[in-house]
Amino acid sequence: MATPVDPAKAAEEVAYRGAMIVLTFIVVLAAYLRLHDLTADSIWRDETTSLAQSSGGILHIISATAQDNYPPLHNFILALVVKLFGDSPWALRFPSAILGIAAVPALYWVGSMIAGRVAGLVAAFLLAASPFAIHYSQEARPYAVLMLAAILFAGTTLAFVRKASRGWAATTFLSGVALLYSHPYGTLTWLALAAAATAIVVLWPQAGGATLLRWMLLQLATVVAFAPWLAVLLSRIATLHQSGFWIPYPSLIFVLVQLQNVAGGTLGAVPLVALAALAFVQPAAAGNAVPPQSTPAPLRFGATASILLVLSWLVLPVVAALVISFVALPIVYDRYLICCLPALLLLAGVGLSRFVTRFSTGLLATGVAVLVAVLGISFGSPPPREDWRGLSAYIATNLHPGDCVLFVDRDSAQAVEYYLHKPLCELYPRTFPTTVADRVIAVRSGNYAAIDALLNSPGWSAGKPVDFNAIAAIPLTRAPS
Repeated sequence: MATPVDPAKAAEEVAYRGAMIVLTFIVVLAAYLRLHDLTADSIWRDETTSLAQSSGGILHIISATAQDNYPPLHNFILALVVKLFGDSPWALRFPSAILGIAAVPALYWVGSMIAGRVAGLVAAFLLAASPFAIHYSQEARPYAVLMLAAILFAGTTLAFVRKASRGWAATTFLSGVALLYSHPYGTLTWLALAAAATAIVVLWPQAGGATLLRWMLLQLATVVAFAPWLAVLLSRIATLHQSGFWIPYPSLIFVLVQLQNVAGGTLGAVPLVALAALAFVQPAAAGNAVPPQSTPAPLRFGATASILLVLSWLVLPVVAALVISFVALPIVYDRYLICCLPALLLLAGVGLSRFVTRFSTGLLATGVAVLVAVLGISFGSPPPREDWRGLSAYIATNLHPGDCVLFVDRDSAQAVEYYLHKPLCELYPRTFPTTVADRVIAVRSGNYAAIDALLNSPGWSAGKPVDFNAIAAIPLTRAPS
């Protein structure tokens, strides 16, 4: 006699398999968008700085990174990849691409845990197609690891609060440490998520096995693991407070521009924010519900607490960055805010999933998500990077024996040396007056006020500038005495 089939279990199995098929297509899309044309843009000066800091042993990586403004996790990853695959542009950017791809299924996992599979799939698709996430998954800098670590810490935190097992305690600890060691904004994100989780444990004691004591001990262990670099970070903030930083003071217009850059420009940000607002609308009435969506079982503290955590993740790092900017040091800049992007996409996924009650509304939701993605890609893609490759080719062709190249800083020189594979006769503003060269190629890029001041120096004649997409090379010839 055949065993009777449970219709609910059969429907759940079909829903699960369907979700996995859709998620596979989304991950393939994310991989294509991040690996395709990975080296189309030139390697630029910040990326060659990462390479320089990652070239050497562990002590060199730690000491070199400590002179910069972010922790060493990305540099350790980059050092391993360079040892295995060399320092080609593709190899330098490959780790960020892989981390950016991994963020897509990770966001699905968090979304499905909070509000079901539909919400998770929408959020994963929006992240896969996000022009901002794609851009910084194609750069040898710590932004992709910051984004992935934020997603993993949010997910493991929710899982630990739901079931305080040793396994979830370990993964929450590891993801928290990774988040803190990824970027200074990782600290702001960790504080936001830890504060929200603490509120859940206190206000929703029925949530599961996580007591306040267990949660606080876990976070204390995380802080202890980060303490060595926290001292370095505070020292850097104090130094920059005295010397100044390149980011401008955050006016209202400046902040709004940075936020809309993260969300995909004006045309991408408006629909995303509108969908995120729908996350706070009550779910559609039962009766026409689609098959069960939640895997694993819904969090027992419910949607209110989950949305509180995601909202804290989205808002609190921005608020903290603004406070620091007004009090100590301007730090609000779009690429740092990539830590908050997954939270916005999660809320948009939850908001859109509120209205998926049948197959027809599911198709409509798919169309809306695709439209939002197209608007972002079409009108919100970040501009191409500076063309240091083209500049280096010009210098290689036009640099005569005895010529020197005038750079504003060492980072710019590293970018040219990366492509030329040899050291140059380098000049900087402070050494320019003493040069014995009769001809100089001035590189006008970055903070080039000092370069501009030198272009009018007595005794030197400037030729016609050669523009390389935001970089100008200006030949200077010593005037006859």
